[in-house]
Amino acid sequence: MMRKKMMAVMAAGLIIGFAAVADARNFQGPRGEGIHHLGMYAPLIQAPWDHVEMIAGEIGLSEDQMASLSKIRRDHRHVMEPLRSQLKLQMGDLQDLMNTGGTAAQKQCLSLADSIEELRTNILKEQISISFSLDNLLTGEQKDKLNVMAADRRDDRREKMKSRRDGARHGRRGENPPWDQD
Repeated sequence: MMRKKMMAVMAAGLIIGFAAVADARNFQGPRGEGIHHLGMYAPLIQAPWDHVEMIAGEIGLSEDQMASLSKIRRDHRHVMEPLRSQLKLQMGDLQDLMNTGGTAAQKQCLSLADSIEELRTNILKEQISISFSLDNLLTGEQKDKLNVMAADRRDDRREKMKSRRDGARHGRRGENPPWDQD
């Protein structure tokens, strides 16, 4: 009887642990990173440079602002790349430890969880820092134009998702079902 209870508790612990790891694996970070704290500034940081140049032309960035933006992007990349790499490695280590089970693995998992949370915090702080750097770089008029562009982009994404969702109801994307056609 006691053995069955112990097995049930261990099974429940493994299920909860796997669920936690699965949830943690879904976290990614900027440029595909589950948390998007860059807001309207995301395209200025994440987009390829030719796209950034197009946006810069639309909102009226000067050459000096473009040079500053280039430096901000470069500095951000040098900070974020090691953080992303460490996060990916530690998430893999956590998955491996979760698969081994046992009391020793549990302690290591809890310690690793603290380290992962610290990395996520550092990523968030960097995202906040770069957002304020960009906020200080742009004029009020440029921010307004960028905000309008971001809202348009959001609306476009919502419309695409809606059309996909509507199309999926019929088993096809964006098409009417065969029985609905003349």
